[in-house]
Amino acid sequence: MTFLRKNISLHPRLAAGLDLFLGLIFLWWVVRLNAWWMLLLWAVFRVGIWAILIRLVYFSSKIKRWSHFCSLVLFSAGSLMLLIFVEWSIIWDMVGAAFVAFSALSFWFLPTKEAELSFEFKLYRRWRFLLSVFGLMGIVSGFFALRTFQLFYGVNNFLWTISSAFICALVAWWWWREYGIEFSRRLFIYIGVIFLLMLQLIGVITFWPLGYLVNGLLIIWWWYVLWLLIRFHLSKEGIVWKKQYWFLATNFLAILLFLLLVVRWK
Repeated sequence: MTFLRKNISLHPRLAAGLDLFLGLIFLWWVVRLNAWWMLLLWAVFRVGIWAILIRLVYFSSKIKRWSHFCSLVLFSAGSLMLLIFVEWSIIWDMVGAAFVAFSALSFWFLPTKEAELSFEFKLYRRWRFLLSVFGLMGIVSGFFALRTFQLFYGVNNFLWTISSAFICALVAWWWWREYGIEFSRRLFIYIGVIFLLMLQLIGVITFWPLGYLVNGLLIIWWWYVLWLLIRFHLSKEGIVWKKQYWFLATNFLAILLFLLLVVRWK
């Protein structure tokens, strides 16, 4: 692999095209999964190909390859859960299209030359964040589905709740670090805070008469609002409340309209 890396450097645009083609193959394969060992094989091949592709593609020295890889793994895990459990054909098609296109775009948005200024990384970093949030939503929705269908006999429902809250806290910590929040006592306190808040939110929404896809979407919507506010709070500039009042009001109204006009209550 070291030899290949020294002698081969794939252009990010070429890597995007290859990933798009491979994504179509894996999407075709996923509809044929009918056993747990096939699911495991699918995951190993998908992650392995990404590992090779990331190893060979050109990365600016300021970009961490492992961060890109982790974003893709999280995105793949969430997408797979959605593709397995989503029942509406139109939603399945949308998730399938996202599964094929989103990871390819993460390579497309890579800087094609050595970048020095921070704004040159903004689009790429924001897209990786979108991949991570999408994957997190899929994983939490999948945990709700596993809990609903009781596919793992003997697993306590609280285990699914605490697992979802732990993953939410872990991803929050990772992306606070990606946005430059330094290690500190405050950071670890807020990791605990978001874990406890997610634990309570997930525990409460479990009793709502909603489907697992909507549950996952709402949890991650609230997670994002909390993550962003805490990120600003932990930054050197702090929270500019004049801007955040509008942000909070807009999200509150959007969630309310979503629950009243879009969601089908059981």
